[in-house]
Amino acid sequence: MKDSDRLHSNKKYVFPSIDLLGGPSAEFGGEGAGEASNKSAVKLRLKELFETPQWLQCGAVLPAAIGRCASGEPIIIDLAQTPHVLIGGMVGKTVCINTMMASLLFRRTPQELRFIMFDKHCADLEPYNPLPHMLAPVITDERKMSAALSWLACEMDRRLEIFEKAGAVNIAKYNEAVSLAGGGQNKNSAEIMPYIVCVVDEFSGAMILPCAEEFSANVARLTQLGRAAGICLLLSTKRTTKDTITDFISANFLTRIAFSVFHLSESHAVLGEGGAEMLERYSGDMLVKGLAGAAARRAQCAFISREEIVLIAGALKRNGKPQYNQELLAKIAETPGA
Repeated sequence: MKDSDRLHSNKKYVFPSIDLLGGPSAEFGGEGAGEASNKSAVKLRLKELFETPQWLQCGAVLPAAIGRCASGEPIIIDLAQTPHVLIGGMVGKTVCINTMMASLLFRRTPQELRFIMFDKHCADLEPYNPLPHMLAPVITDERKMSAALSWLACEMDRRLEIFEKAGAVNIAKYNEAVSLAGGGQNKNSAEIMPYIVCVVDEFSGAMILPCAEEFSANVARLTQLGRAAGICLLLSTKRTTKDTITDFISANFLTRIAFSVFHLSESHAVLGEGGAEMLERYSGDMLVKGLAGAAARRAQCAFISREEIVLIAGALKRNGKPQYNQELLAKIAETPGA
């Protein structure tokens, strides 16, 4: 769906204003953007990316602005095309997630996009709870998160079955056909199917619990078939070792982002190559793999503060309360916690 068509069909929906972004940053310290290792460079704010022609003219289905490379070119990925992203490193992964989430919230309505989120400490992702895009409140237990992935895998199967009956190869073709047929205009017509982005902010705990096998199996199925069903996975971890980022996980996440790590072996676990062990800490310095070309590109992650996320969520609350999926809530509730 083109942005002009989307805005026309969602006249009553209130998107957040870019004026909510700005102000001093903290997490990335005094180091900044441009040449990623240049400590004297200015900070890169997410607002700066939103003001670039590349963002303003971007026609991606699920555009996520994450930063800019050393040449100053913005890095904007389409999660509909590169749906599964692995993020690893000591500092910066949550900010990177927030830049992607904010990007999506500035472009997509709850009718187009829904979220499932896991945050063990319910600290970093808690501000997203009031969003109308949420399919469930932020999950804080690994076992319940694994159960949510099981539900998501079943939802993927349900969608693929619907697509097959409709003669559509993927969610884009299905939604196009539904839109042409006037989808959702009467109670008997099919409705546009939203994309689902599932964010797991720190998945290492799930890899050492009894649910590890179930978690890995669901990640396997979702990464292999989720793109056609419109399901995207964003997995992040500080534990950048092979027992957490297994060969299978790294092989199935074609887009990978690495922040500073201690050792060469950890860089290989995230990226499949070295380099992340030489990145600067607390500056947003990162390596991004999975864009044009095979080698990882050095770049600067854009910064967005927790306060800005709270303001964005507050603005979007005016569009209504979250419409939770009752089957998902039941699946989470029936699963014993840790």
